[in-house]
Amino acid sequence: MSLFAEGIRSSVLACSYSVLLVGLALVALRRKDRLGALGMFAGFTILSAWIRAAGISNVLAGRVATVLLVVGGVALALMVNHRLAGLGGSALLGTFAGATWFPCVGEELGTVLTRAQGEAGVALLLLAVYLIGVMIPLVAILAVVLYLPAVRRWMDGRWVTLAAKAALAVVGFLVLTGHYDTLLSTLARWSATWSGYSVRQG
Repeated sequence: MSLFAEGIRSSVLACSYSVLLVGLALVALRRKDRLGALGMFAGFTILSAWIRAAGISNVLAGRVATVLLVVGGVALALMVNHRLAGLGGSALLGTFAGATWFPCVGEELGTVLTRAQGEAGVALLLLAVYLIGVMIPLVAILAVVLYLPAVRRWMDGRWVTLAAKAALAVVGFLVLTGHYDTLLSTLARWSATWSGYSVRQG
């Protein structure tokens, strides 16, 4: 429970914005089955983050995969057909979010990341608890969208959709121009300053 609480606390820190922004854009783009899309996004974010933490992927493969994932994610986001931002797109964006996330490392998460090298299976479950806590703001936003028709109509509006597409396009541009790592590093430094947590990079 303390690990889940640490995740919730970390959700307000800048190091979590890379996950939350992409997730929020997905919720805005997906007009049907938003709950399923967010679940798919969360699952693949957790899996991708765990693969990095357990040292399964090497740096070069990770960088190539990140570029390909962002290109695919931006292409999906720019499609007029909203169905293309469905479960497959959710998995793609979740994999990207987990692959590029710099975790805010408090005492609980630090223990999990240390264990990931030797007890990968246990670490996967624990990291899932933490990241679900990080995504609580997305769950809260989704609940409001699902249960308040006025908010749902606003979320389905043209300007919100354009903003979500633009956000993903900007992320894609930053990755392809080599500036995304710089942005993430800046967010990580802000998080360390605000919280006293360390931020594990790479």
